[in-house]
Order: sequence, then structure tokens, then C-alpha cells
Amino acid sequence: MSREKHAIEFVKLLRIRAGGYRQLYIKLHGKEPTKQQVKNLNNHVNRGNFNTEFILDLIEAFDLEEVTLGEMFKGLNKEPETDVSTAQAKGTSPKKGTAKRK
Repeated sequence: MSREKHAIEFVKLLRIRAGGYRQLYIKLHGKEPTKQQVKNLNNHVNRGNFNTEFILDLIEAFDLEEVTLGEMFKGLNKEPETDVSTAQAKGTSPKKGTAKRK
């Protein structure tokens, strides 16, 4: 999988965690979006067009200080949802790391 695809999937998991694109926009910008802003965010995520400001906004909004760029762009070890209580509330267990074997 390409770097962009890993990053896109990572952000889509954050979108799910937020409750959808509208809620993701609110979490990132602190205000209610217009329909066009939600559509723009959806397109932005699907294209994987992430600039530094967007990545920093995600880090701040989702407390991702412990996630490395390698984990985000190469899919190393973690997904954004590692919260055991969230997984237990959904009736699932947190996913294990997916590091490749040498």
C-alpha cells in the first residue's frame, strides 16, 4: 500500500472516531461547517492532500502526540484508535500492531 493510502486510511479512522466528516470538521475548526466545507473536507481526505497545518490540527484535535509520521504514512504498528475503553464499548478488542516481519 502506498504512503498516501496509509495516511488516507489513518485519517478515515479518525473521521469514524469523530462521528463523520461534519463532526471531524467541528473537532478541527471549532465551528459548524457549511455543506460545501464538509464536501471539501471529504475530498481533501479522499485525495490524501495533507499539508503540515492539517496534520498539526489532527495531532492537536485527537491527542496524537505519540503517533509518528511513519505510523501515519507507512502504516507501522498503530491505528489511531488504541483506546481500550472505546474498543470495549464497541464490543471489540483493540487491534494489534501490523509491523512487517523481516
